[in-house]
Amino acid sequence: MAVQYDRAMITLIREIRNQLKGDDKLGIKLANPDLLSEIYHIYHRPNLSVVLKALIQELFNRTGDEWQEPPNKDNHEKRYITKPYRGVQQLVEVPKETNKPLESNKKSSQRIYRGQIVD
Repeated sequence: MAVQYDRAMITLIREIRNQLKGDDKLGIKLANPDLLSEIYHIYHRPNLSVVLKALIQELFNRTGDEWQEPPNKDNHEKRYITKPYRGVQQLVEVPKETNKPLESNKKSSQRIYRGQIVD
């Protein structure tokens, strides 16, 4: 579902990102196509602060009726983060079995040449 972001929504997303800690911050960027799905999963965590919960509720109130209901489960199987490479932000899929960024899964013997893994 494509959502048009207005200035208030962008401000709310920035505030949500500032409230988050650790690996949760990585997926909360406007370049992420599953941004609202990531925020939706964060919203349903049990140990969420009251401020963060209120910010997320306000964001979903601004998005429209399609985000008031739970999103489809099929859309959440893939998780993406943005990663800088030579000054350009790239969208990288996180493996779903570990839900960790790709940097932690790389072997020490792998070499990368111009963005491609070389044996």
